[in-house]
Amino acid sequence: AEEVYGLATPQQLNEIDPIEQASYPPDEPASREKLHFRITEANDYFLVASIGGKVAGYVCSTMAEGDALTHESMEKHVPGGTLLCLHSVVVEASHRRKGLGTRMLKEYVARMKALTTKEGGGKRVARLALICKEHLIEFYTKCGFVMVGKSAVVHGLDPWFEMAIDNK
Repeated sequence: AEEVYGLATPQQLNEIDPIEQASYPPDEPASREKLHFRITEANDYFLVASIGGKVAGYVCSTMAEGDALTHESMEKHVPGGTLLCLHSVVVEASHRRKGLGTRMLKEYVARMKALTTKEGGGKRVARLALICKEHLIEFYTKCGFVMVGKSAVVHGLDPWFEMAIDNK
């Protein structure tokens, strides 16, 4: 693979923000402020794939407590939590349909499974969870996620499905 992985830096926000805005329907992308918060406050969980020194894709998450994704758990970052809530799995338009998303998410999952959280006093990430639209279920299944069921989270018009990987 030609991509290089590393944790997001504040300097990359100017590349990440437009990719985020262009990758979701108008009511769904994270705001620039939220992305900045995730880069600075939840940096361990924000992985960037770069190709030729430019951001080609990224995966970002925040930590929460409990087992299930809720609207609240998606909104904030709880240092020391053990539930990893994935927010964005995004590939920049020119790099799509080349397997980068799959490689990037598999790399991310492997890193998160091995990670012991600094804030959590060395606790491991117990569960990785996300919500997705129906058409993406197959992609996430290929990357190791298992269907939990229809999500209680309402965001936009279509139903969301919760998927997770246990790491206990």
